[in-house]
Amino acid sequence: MSNNAMITIAVVLFLVMFAPRFVKIVPPGHVSVSDLFGNIDPEPVPAGAHLVNPLLRWHDFDVRETTHKESAQVPTRDQLQTKVDVSVQWRINPAMAAEIFNKVGTREQAVAVYLVPKVRSILREQGTSIANAEDFFLEETRTMLEINLKQGLVDYLAPLGLEVAAVLVRDINLPPVLTKAIEQKKDRKSTRLNSSHVVISYAFFCLTQNCSLIFKFIFDCF
Repeated sequence: MSNNAMITIAVVLFLVMFAPRFVKIVPPGHVSVSDLFGNIDPEPVPAGAHLVNPLLRWHDFDVRETTHKESAQVPTRDQLQTKVDVSVQWRINPAMAAEIFNKVGTREQAVAVYLVPKVRSILREQGTSIANAEDFFLEETRTMLEINLKQGLVDYLAPLGLEVAAVLVRDINLPPVLTKAIEQKKDRKSTRLNSSHVVISYAFFCLTQNCSLIFKFIFDCF
């Protein structure tokens, strides 16, 4: 085998084994953060194909908008705890992906460190402005909760690289003791309505009977 053939084979083998390390393909809706021996590049790489240093290590970040669902026990001023379920629409700021990776690590770690504790903290804080647990069912209370929660999250998370688009209160579960009291109140109201219906029906029956007797008396007189 000639030297040229051996060189060609060596080059082909080299390209097959190492060429992929010279190209980084970032999927759509992602950015990628690189580090070289622990030194993080502050400029993330956007979606697409890129020629890169083969010694770099890569960490992909999904920067598409997604929904995080969270639940928290919220105390009100009447000392009752209400379970509130919320949904937060958010995404990672692509330009700050490297900073997030440097401070907390992955996307999931950013949620655990930044998003979840703040959602619970703001919900508990908002509960102190609500007099009674049943007030959570008032439209103005739910609207106020959504507005204040979104604003609090935006103010806190934006400098950390997390962008909040919307907040929605999905469900509210009142304390069992209050739920039971409301059901008992409904049962008593239903019982009173049924009793009233019986009394009215009996009164109508008596009235019709008395009218029949009166007409009979008048007919007999004539």
